[in-house]
Amino acid sequence: MAPARAISIDVKGLAELTRGMHSLVGSIDEASGDAFYDLAQIARAETAAKVPHRSGRLAASAAARRDAAGNTASVGIGDGVPYAGWIEFGGGKDPQHAGRKYIKRGRYLYPTARRTARELRPVAELTARQQIKRQHWPTPH
Repeated sequence: MAPARAISIDVKGLAELTRGMHSLVGSIDEASGDAFYDLAQIARAETAAKVPHRSGRLAASAAARRDAAGNTASVGIGDGVPYAGWIEFGGGKDPQHAGRKYIKRGRYLYPTARRTARELRPVAELTARQQIKRQHWPTPH
């Protein structure tokens, strides 16, 4: 049996592919962060509209936030409003808080956030598809 011939393969475009992939991942991260923040803003507005409005402080405390990197978003309520937890969950052992049934899953923010969370995956998939379509791939040299 004769020895095998050496085969040489020259791969072109690997550096450009790598740069393109990094660019694509970055654009998906940025666009997803924007989309998630938009969802958090919707949840914030829905929650603010649902909570009881005596003084308006609780509704005004509803806030959507992004992390420092801009990739994730959250929604919260009650910053600086000491009765927010009681309004959301009820319960309490002292007489001032008695009479409001404790609801583990919350009344306003948590149900809204859970419903909104179901929208995250479809929004992420749509955002990724949009960014893939927009991606400009460098020409191999």
